[in-house]
Amino acid sequence: MPRTTNVISISLPPPLNREAGIFAEKKHMTKSEFLRLTLRYYIEEQEALEGIRVARKETQEGRLKTLRGPISRLMRA
Repeated sequence: MPRTTNVISISLPPPLNREAGIFAEKKHMTKSEFLRLTLRYYIEEQEALEGIRVARKETQEGRLKTLRGPISRLMRA
């Protein structure tokens, strides 16, 4: 059966490596699981920040569409 993951090698400063190991252990995760989760969160955060940057730019340019009516109240909740 083919492998479903790729093995990579990264370098971490010893204090960061220890901190990652301690945190992973507290959460009952392997360090690999912790680093995968951290990378996913980072990617999601960067994508969200890019969306915010685009929305701000479109707002400044007067191109952003604004929701009105019942749906807009749901979006603010």
